[in-house]
Amino acid sequence: MNDKDYKFRKNYRLLSIILSCGVLVFGAGAIFTGYKPTTTQYLAYAFFIFHLIYAIMNKPVPPPTTPHI
Repeated sequence: MNDKDYKFRKNYRLLSIILSCGVLVFGAGAIFTGYKPTTTQYLAYAFFIFHLIYAIMNKPVPPPTTPHI
């Protein structure tokens, strides 16, 4: 993996954590105010929870550094 790939994966991980948290916060707020989600929306919330846990646990490996000779 080169430096460009590492930066992309790191930024994608950060973006997915932020988006998943945002969807879950707004979804929880909607449910607590009386909104009744459908089965499809519950499956989407489960997907976002799974994706959030996966993004938190799997940190990308930085590229190897070359020694300066």
